[in-house]
Amino acid sequence: MAKNDGIDLPFPFMQDLQNPTFVGTSVPSYSRNLQGSGFGCLNYGQRSAYGVQSLLPRMEALNLSNPYGFNDYDTDLMYEAALHHIRVNGAADYATLPHHNLETHSGHSVSVAKDPRGSRLLQKKINEGTPQEICKILKELKYHLHELINHPFGHFVIQKLFQSSNISVAQKNALVYLIIVDLQKLKNVCMDDQGNRVIQQILANVKEPSMIHKIAVIMRSISLALMKNFNGGYVIQQCLKLFPPVCQNIILDVVAKNCVDIAKDKCGCCSIQKCIEYDELPAFMQLVNKLIFNAVDLAEDSYGNYVMQFLVKRKKMEVNSMLISRLRYRYIRLSKNKYASNVVEELLRYSGADNVAVIARELMKSPEFLNLVQHPYGNYVVQRAVKYTEGPLHERLCSIILSNEKKVSSCLYGKMVLLCARAGCNQ
Repeated sequence: MAKNDGIDLPFPFMQDLQNPTFVGTSVPSYSRNLQGSGFGCLNYGQRSAYGVQSLLPRMEALNLSNPYGFNDYDTDLMYEAALHHIRVNGAADYATLPHHNLETHSGHSVSVAKDPRGSRLLQKKINEGTPQEICKILKELKYHLHELINHPFGHFVIQKLFQSSNISVAQKNALVYLIIVDLQKLKNVCMDDQGNRVIQQILANVKEPSMIHKIAVIMRSISLALMKNFNGGYVIQQCLKLFPPVCQNIILDVVAKNCVDIAKDKCGCCSIQKCIEYDELPAFMQLVNKLIFNAVDLAEDSYGNYVMQFLVKRKKMEVNSMLISRLRYRYIRLSKNKYASNVVEELLRYSGADNVAVIARELMKSPEFLNLVQHPYGNYVVQRAVKYTEGPLHERLCSIILSNEKKVSSCLYGKMVLLCARAGCNQ
């Protein structure tokens, strides 16, 4: 165990880390010392030098001050003087242009990583460098990991650090520790368009069980925020995909406790559907029980109804039976709701004959049944009931509809149900 000023550090690589809890509180800023170094972004003089090198041969080939060939002594003198000035100053500026040599830019790996060509050279150095060179690069980059993860060129360097066999397991674990120790920065990276992809790559390259467990515990603290973010949801999915069951349960437990809040969110309703697929985990039933307990509220929600539909489509008869029991005596109300009517339809389609009979009987016995037949949303529920009921119950349902033909045929929706009932009687 490495020590630094009385603080135990988990890895020898972090010898000169001043404060492992708040990374970046006393971070040396290399970028401030690089404003005139010439690597990364070019200053005005350097851009001018590039322009001069392309402008000079064209001016020498064509006398732009006298394009029509008129003899003018003064104009020719001005042209020659301008051309001489460009030659002298351009050569001086060109001498200051950046050259992509890692040895001459030692100590500035962060700026090199942000440069298109420098990023490629740094990746090559990571693959082919000596242990001493690798250690030097890691020490220069370690305070800027989050910054580079979100950078369009720097992120390639970070990915290479975890993909390269030249980086030891201990060094990779140290880098992971530095990335996850700051919760706010970790959350911001996971929510970034570029950053979430890098984090997924990092997770795929972490193999040590103890480090995976640490990541799961840290992710637990920000799982709710990530689940409700489009990019963050992919990071949670990657955790559930790669982690062992014990670590999966750590994250899924948080999802279960906050499932209503997540399911009602535009992005969260998509993320939680991916979590429902892990039905072999112990935390799965905790998630299902919480969803079923709040089934009415979720079914009537513009986003929550998609979660309930997805749960029904899993065709878990035990789960569907629990859900049907929870919604009992509310099917007329739910069938008239724009969102909940979709959930009732899916229950009729995927729940088996016995469960379908429970819903169909409740609809048929209601005094509002004929109004439901003519309802903009309810008529689709009735059509689905006609299609999936069986035996005497099916015959009775069709009979009730056809016996009220005059009343229901006055409405377009009623006519659709009549056609469905006639087709059902002919089967």
